[in-house]
Amino acid sequence: MKRIAIVAAALNGVIGKDGAMPWRLRNDLKLFKKQTMGAPLLMGRKTFESLPGILPGRPHIVLTGQKDYARELIAVGKPLFVAHSIEEALDIASGLSSNRLFVIGGGELYRQMFERELIDELMLSLVQAAPEGDTFFPLHATEGWQLVEERFFDADEHNDYPFTWQHWRKPSFT
Repeated sequence: MKRIAIVAAALNGVIGKDGAMPWRLRNDLKLFKKQTMGAPLLMGRKTFESLPGILPGRPHIVLTGQKDYARELIAVGKPLFVAHSIEEALDIASGLSSNRLFVIGGGELYRQMFERELIDELMLSLVQAAPEGDTFFPLHATEGWQLVEERFFDADEHNDYPFTWQHWRKPSFT
């Protein structure tokens, strides 16, 4: 299974402030939906709780250290799983019918996945801004990686800042 980190990060590495993204980027959200549709999403508890609800068409794997975490989560018919370790989350993902797993945050999960070399690809929306924040992405994570694709998006009435969408791949991954 290919493990792909997908993130929108500012030039200073900021990905969040007070549990929310510090920008409005409709084009980035469209790319996120297109790329992740049909594949499981792995996220930390805080990231899950920042979502408006279950994102349709994608099983959710929520990683938490809280052993009794339920938060009315296991709703009837909702594709939601709770894991208490990265290994457990990866086991859950391997049992789902997809050859891709998207890691969608937060900052601590990204850090651990990259430090443990558990990410094969990165889809990065590099936001041309440097806002204040309290959650960060390790931008240095792509050192030595191959840039496979790059697209530019301008700011407009639906996108607060211009951004560059980049697809990175580990050189050893085929």
